[in-house]
Amino acid sequence: MGIDGNICADAKAESGKRVPFPNQKKVAVDLLIPIVRCLQNDAAANMFHRSPAVPLFHPLLKYLERFHSMLIDSRLIPIYVLDGAQESIKEGTHIEREGRRAKVYEELLKIWTPSTCNDEDYDEASVLSLKKQCTWVRPDIFQSIILILKKLRASYIVAPGQADAQLVSLQTNKIVDCILTNDSDILFLGGNNVIMDFQWDRTCNLVNQEHVKSVMLKHCGDHHAREILSECSIDSVEFASLRAVFATFMGNDFVKTTLYH
Repeated sequence: MGIDGNICADAKAESGKRVPFPNQKKVAVDLLIPIVRCLQNDAAANMFHRSPAVPLFHPLLKYLERFHSMLIDSRLIPIYVLDGAQESIKEGTHIEREGRRAKVYEELLKIWTPSTCNDEDYDEASVLSLKKQCTWVRPDIFQSIILILKKLRASYIVAPGQADAQLVSLQTNKIVDCILTNDSDILFLGGNNVIMDFQWDRTCNLVNQEHVKSVMLKHCGDHHAREILSECSIDSVEFASLRAVFATFMGNDFVKTTLYH
């Protein structure tokens, strides 16, 4: 079960107001975050649906150059991490996402083809919204990203499996100081000092394991578990075990809602 859910909201609430990026830190960057943001750009979404033969190299290059410059100017040293092979545990999620995109694409084709753009009843806003909902990281986009990272002379890793485990591993092994992502799975894998919801003004929510512990204490219904939790260190085996149990039983949606609202 993914923990891409609502615990992120409470932990962000626990972390307090938005803060400037930490500086002079090595940061492991979940590269899916800026890529998805780029694909939500109006021009990029239109290019994506024009034809698979239309390369998205230039909008990706422009966006990632800006993103990389923002990190460097903030005195952060990024190591970008991309998803590698899909793990079997994620297969159900992958199929579900593909199904959702296919349904949206069916809706899109009901109101749009390249030849309908000049029709009187053409609803550009609705078409664009549907286009953005069914963009995804195609193989050609992945290859463009690798070329762009090489052009930027940026450090990057293609994870052997899911990027989230690789991000946490880099921090656990003290290769990086913090992690940039919006995926709350990271928090329950033990990620600490996690930069979430970055903005171009170089502010973010900086979430750590103390915030996660506070959320767990707030929502833990078992008196005995809460007693153990209140006494254990965030670096302890007991805390790691309780964190995994909490994530498993509370599930995705609860996790995300509680951390962000």
